[in-house]
Amino acid sequence: MATQALTGLQWLERSLTSLRKMRADQLGGYVEAPKGQPAVGPPAPGQLLAFVEETVEHLAGHAQISGAFAAHDGLILAKAGMSLDFEAFAATAQRLHKLCAAAGDTLALGDPQQFVLAGEQHKLALIFARDIDIGLVAPITVNIAEALASVAGPPPRRG
Repeated sequence: MATQALTGLQWLERSLTSLRKMRADQLGGYVEAPKGQPAVGPPAPGQLLAFVEETVEHLAGHAQISGAFAAHDGLILAKAGMSLDFEAFAATAQRLHKLCAAAGDTLALGDPQQFVLAGEQHKLALIFARDIDIGLVAPITVNIAEALASVAGPPPRRG
């Protein structure tokens, strides 16, 4: 049976699931192991950072996406794409994440997953992966979901 290529959105969803799990494992210390096997330690910080950088590079590589970044506590972890004030975007992402979390609590929506800020010329889509914010910047006319869905995800990771 042939393996079907992932669409960009399927790849993104799998990447976000992996990132959330890696970060949870890192914050939690140890991962539950299958019965009879020793507990596994958290991923090495370099492994998590490499994964984040790869994800951001791929997202910024989409033709209609102007730039992408990942941030933690307002600090840039990775950035790619056209020259943007990524530090300002990271600081804004941090404030918006806190605002969304508070609103989610007030409205009983649960933890925030994403947020879109649309300006007159550009839009910022934020995807929250625990305490890591992934940002995508695109012209206001671009439907980011459609732009990501229109191309296949990257080839499978090697070892």
